Amino acid sequence: DATPAAVGRVLYLDWETDEEDFADRMAQLGATDPDTPWYRRCWAPLHEIAREVKREADALSLSVLFYDSLGFAAGGDITDADVVLRTFAAMRYIGRKGAVVHHIPKEGREPYGSVYIRNAARNAWFLSRAATEDDGFKGVLVHRKSNNSALMESMGLYFRFQDGAQIERTDAQPLLLQIGEAK
Repeated sequence: DATPAAVGRVLYLDWETDEEDFADRMAQLGATDPDTPWYRRCWAPLHEIAREVKREADALSLSVLFYDSLGFAAGGDITDADVVLRTFAAMRYIGRKGAVVHHIPKEGREPYGSVYIRNAARNAWFLSRAATEDDGFKGVLVHRKSNNSALMESMGLYFRFQDGAQIERTDAQPLLLQIGEAK
């Protein structure tokens, strides 16, 4: 059994789907409390709603925010440094730890958009699908950037989607070979 490093309240900021889809995903993962994590459907760019989000985070004593996804949260051309920096400034203003979902081009290794997407992040983890299985897929989580510590070891993950969703740790080395990142 895994022991969490910390326990805190989470808000999921969603620019891509809706509350019903999110609730379905949480149910598949075994989450039974409808307020864990809290959910907010977002329509405007983050810099326009940052004050509201900060008030909500303060009122609910939230510790962590998930932003899904950077392209929509930015509300503009993410190849433009000003757009990206404005979005990261809004995250800093809100003042919570966060995880940002962003997409990598199919043939790329780096995030799509301005170099400031990578530069403004304190830590950057990349999840790559490495193998498709009958009941799900195996992926590898690679730590590619850290401002304040050494890079952590890659983690192999097995995502199973029969009878609910399960995520299990698996050996990262063969998966790293499959995605061309073996050391």
